Amino acid sequence: MKFKTISILKMNVIAMLFAPVFLFLIMYLYKLMEGKVEIPELLGEQFSLFIILCVIVLLLSFFIHELIHAYFFSIYAFGGRKSVEIGFKWKKLLPYAFCKEALTRNQSLIAILMPSIILGFIPMVIAFSIDSFLLLCYSIIMVIGSLGDFIIIFLLLGISRNSKIKGDETLKGFYVIES
Repeated sequence: MKFKTISILKMNVIAMLFAPVFLFLIMYLYKLMEGKVEIPELLGEQFSLFIILCVIVLLLSFFIHELIHAYFFSIYAFGGRKSVEIGFKWKKLLPYAFCKEALTRNQSLIAILMPSIILGFIPMVIAFSIDSFLLLCYSIIMVIGSLGDFIIIFLLLGISRNSKIKGDETLKGFYVIES
């Protein structure tokens, strides 16, 4: 059994480096397609309400992100929901979903990838199709919030598909159980 890890600090640094590049590329693509970027002008109390709503929606979305992980973990785990733990590491400001059972590499890939697809990429496609700048911003934030997941996916892709993956309870990595 091998242990694969990446420090949360390193993961956050990588995410901070990729986030502006990703943001720039998507905004540039949006601008090319639409020929403009309009930001709704909200003033006074409406702006404050808008900011409060955005914060609430984002916090709920981060929780939903973890629920999506948990849902897919529970589909694949023999113990179902009993094998899944959802929580929040207050010292690291880190929400998490954790599967107590080993899953196949492909099951792990799907469970880790689904929140970014459901909350990020699908809304991004919809945003482009209905010309919604706010939905585009939301989808970009959700994809950027998934960058840690993408790093884990990158690590998983280097592992044999016949292997089983067992998460580490410290959330610092995962064990590879080779078949």
